[in-house]
Amino acid sequence: QVVLGVDGAMVMAVDGVGRRIDRHAAWLIPAGARHEYAGLGENRQLVLDLPAASLALPQRLFDRARAVSIDPALTSLVAQLATAAAQLGGPADAARAHRFQWHAAARLCDALLDDASLAAPAVGLDFARIDRWLRARLAEPLRIADLAAHCGYGMRRFHQLFIDAFGETPHRYLQRLR
Repeated sequence: QVVLGVDGAMVMAVDGVGRRIDRHAAWLIPAGARHEYAGLGENRQLVLDLPAASLALPQRLFDRARAVSIDPALTSLVAQLATAAAQLGGPADAARAHRFQWHAAARLCDALLDDASLAAPAVGLDFARIDRWLRARLAEPLRIADLAAHCGYGMRRFHQLFIDAFGETPHRYLQRLR
């Protein structure tokens, strides 16, 4: 789960550690982490509940609960995503809401990975691009070499970057995605 401040502020505790969340901060919360919050006056947050199996969500961002600072460029992105989320309807809009969650996750995680404190050896993989490419071709026979070429890497280099970023091979990830 990703909790981002949009308007106002709240205090959120994750696994017993509290932090004020406003439009300049967010929580990255791994599955199973205990969390609670209290709003401070009028407030609004963007909460993204996301499956851990997405390429848009590098596992290293969720290896532990962490509060992160949001820079001005990311603050603008969060505001845009919150506006888009508010336009989603109820259950009839479920498929559109699902696509929105994946798109938002890809954009947010890509922006968060630009933060030097969260960077890892796999900087250079375009998570949103990989995710879109794979999802568009799930019904087709896929070769990892084709994905590597699509991303501009040789097979060996791509394979190593992928393992460094996600802790599993591209083939294993594709099997789980299917």
